[in-house]
Amino acid sequence: MMQENGNKLLPTVARYVSLTTFRRDGTPVATPVWQITHEDTMWVWTGATTGKARRLRGNPVLTLAPCTARGQVTGDAVPARGQEVSVGDAPEMFAALRRKYGWQMTAMMALHGFQHRILRHPKVQYVLLCISFHPPGADGVQAAT
Repeated sequence: MMQENGNKLLPTVARYVSLTTFRRDGTPVATPVWQITHEDTMWVWTGATTGKARRLRGNPVLTLAPCTARGQVTGDAVPARGQEVSVGDAPEMFAALRRKYGWQMTAMMALHGFQHRILRHPKVQYVLLCISFHPPGADGVQAAT
């Protein structure tokens, strides 16, 4: 569900959001993610080496739409811009995500840790994606479609 707030469209109660980032060639890649919204900003939890985090580092333009856990979009997409933030730089947002998703997030973190120990990979590093909403072209950057 999206709610209009002035010129901006903010997700309100959607448990899952389809985050669409763009490859260097402009190809969109949609991923269902967990999120919280605080004031005019959305926060998403992800691994530092995931595709969405890497694509966002290269191109901050993205779109968001409410969706199901499997990524089936259930509403209109809105343009936004994102940046990566260390979990240590926004501990209150990470704590809010843990409160919202509870045992699911705890289980996911444990699974990631177990998987990396078995495969002898370095410890999983998590980041937050800080997403702000802008009307298309408001900052001189056109939202990709």
